[in-house]
Amino acid sequence: MIRTRMLLAFAAMPLLLAQAPVQAGLVMSIEDLTGPTGGAGTFEVLLTSTEAVGGQSFDVAAFSFQLTVPTTAGVQFTAGSTATVAARYLFDGTGTATFDPRFTLANVPPPSNTVVGSDTEWTYSSITVGPGDVYSLGLISYSVAPNAPSADVQISFIPPGTSLAGESGGIDFTSDAAAGVIHVAVPEPSSLVLAAGALGIMLLSRGYQQARRRSTR
Repeated sequence: MIRTRMLLAFAAMPLLLAQAPVQAGLVMSIEDLTGPTGGAGTFEVLLTSTEAVGGQSFDVAAFSFQLTVPTTAGVQFTAGSTATVAARYLFDGTGTATFDPRFTLANVPPPSNTVVGSDTEWTYSSITVGPGDVYSLGLISYSVAPNAPSADVQISFIPPGTSLAGESGGIDFTSDAAAGVIHVAVPEPSSLVLAAGALGIMLLSRGYQQARRRSTR
C-alpha cells in the first residue's frame, strides 16, 4: 500500500507542483563539476535543505531530474550513477536498486544532450531531509567531442522533468544550475607538436633545395 501511494505521488508530481507549492526550503543544484579532462568529466545533482537549525524537515519519497545542454555544444551525457562522492545518495541502500538489480539511475545509451534521472524510496515510506542536510541525487558523467567549439556550456534543468514528491504529494523546491558550467577549450598545440611541425618544414625545404640543385646541373 505504501509503495502504491509513493508511485501515485511520483506520477502526479508535475501536476501537483503546477497547481500550488506545498513546501519550501529545498534546493536542487548542480555541484562539484570536474573536467573536462581527456574529453570527459562528471558532476553531481545535490539536494540541500536551506532551513536553519530547528526549522522544517522534508520527507522525500521520490525524485526526478531532467538536464540538458545545447545541441551544438559538442557535450553529451554518457551515464548516471548512484555511486556519489560529494554527498550520500538520498536513497542509499533503500531505493529501487534494493529489489531490481537492473536499476540504472539514468539510462543514456547512446550519449545524448539530455539526461533524466529518477528513483523512488522502497524500504521506508520516505527519507527525512532535515535542516542543513545535503544529499546527492546522482553522479552524472559527460563527454566532450574532439571538435567541440570553445565555449562555456551551461547545464540546465528542464522543469517538467524535475520534481520531488512526498508520501502525499509534491514538494516545492527551487533549482540552481549556476555551478553547472562546462568550460570547453580548444587545446593549444603542444611544444612537441610544434617542434615536429618545424622539423617537417625544415626537411621539406632541404629536400626541395637538393632537388633544385640536381635539376640545374
